Amino acid sequence: MTNLKIICMIWDNFLSIVGENTATITSLVSIITVGIWGFYAHLLYRDYRNRNHPRILIQQVPDSSGNSRCLLINMSEKILNVPCIFVLGYGENDHIYKMIVSDYEQFATEIQTGQVTPIENIQQSTLSPGDFICLGRFSSLLHKLKKSDDYPINILEIRVVAFFGAMDKPIGAYRRFYIKSKNEQLIIAPNRLNTKQMISFLQKRKIKGWIDDCLKSESE
Repeated sequence: MTNLKIICMIWDNFLSIVGENTATITSLVSIITVGIWGFYAHLLYRDYRNRNHPRILIQQVPDSSGNSRCLLINMSEKILNVPCIFVLGYGENDHIYKMIVSDYEQFATEIQTGQVTPIENIQQSTLSPGDFICLGRFSSLLHKLKKSDDYPINILEIRVVAFFGAMDKPIGAYRRFYIKSKNEQLIIAPNRLNTKQMISFLQKRKIKGWIDDCLKSESE
């Protein structure tokens, strides 16, 4: 009986406290509810952003030598159409070399199995999620870009213009690589850990200039 009385007293005190602080408790419950809904809304928005956020990866494999290859990989969750790939070389005395890349290999990746298969007939450079393009060896890109030794290239830049999903406006990405020589061996290293995505308003304005460069190169 004693234990039962204690329990009844505790319960009565609890109900009394709840009754006296109903407004405060209601406010706390409302705040917690809003916080939970806000958290779920944040998760939904992040998932939506990831699904609708273009991501192009320009990667160097397997090492930093001149024989390493340059890959362009679609890391987005939607299809990319890549109409223009540009290579720029920055030499001494502010000399700039430019070249559009049209001779490359394209590969399709099976997401579930990871199997990679080459695509023989390339028509519009359409990349599904996980597909990639091999632009060739860095040494070959440098050789095609620079046909004389007047101005050695110190920085190599890969530029990409693409259309993401059903979007009408182009997006872009670029990555720079430092060109050095050590013991008569070519050393190529990226200047940053990731590829720069051109997705902001001001960055997209620069893409128009990239497209003009592509159109000029194609007409020449």
